[in-house]
Amino acid sequence: MKKSDLQEYIRNQIINELSEDQKTQDDIKDTEELIAKTKELEKAKEDAGLAEEVVNEEDIKRRKEAENAIRQTLKDEGGAAGLKPLVKAVKKFGFNKDELVSLLKKIVKVDKHKHGDYILTPINEDEDEPSDADIKKNKSMAKYAEELARTTSDMRTLARDYSKAEGQEKENLLKKLKSKTKLKKELEAILDIKA
Repeated sequence: MKKSDLQEYIRNQIINELSEDQKTQDDIKDTEELIAKTKELEKAKEDAGLAEEVVNEEDIKRRKEAENAIRQTLKDEGGAAGLKPLVKAVKKFGFNKDELVSLLKKIVKVDKHKHGDYILTPINEDEDEPSDADIKKNKSMAKYAEELARTTSDMRTLARDYSKAEGQEKENLLKKLKSKTKLKKELEAILDIKA
């Protein structure tokens, strides 16, 4: 090999090596930038409350038990409750108030009401549909209540008239008041029993 060819060959080898080193340096720089961006993203997720948690089987079980306790507490409270009974329900599973609020946001079929209570959803109004017997009972109760209101109104009128009356008229009004009082007590007793 000629000396000039050898020099050219060595020169090209040095250039190749240097350019590969440059590529390696560029790769290292890109990797470092990527790591920095990943760390920034993780920090931003953590600040936003979206940090991914490492969850083990025991944590899943504890969360499920807490969710069941929350749902049961809401059922026991009539479908809605404030934080106080819910905190009490999940305390035995190791949840504090902040963790509870975070958990409540994740639980399916539990929503926060505009007044601050947590409610079971969907609200099933079909369960509250009265039966035909309930409707008849309520109609008869409504009739009794209407009769009671009418009797009470009549008694007020009779009492006003009684205060102005004299003699035999006063005695007649007193008899009417006594019979209305008896009717009123009977109606009140019926409404108390049926209520």
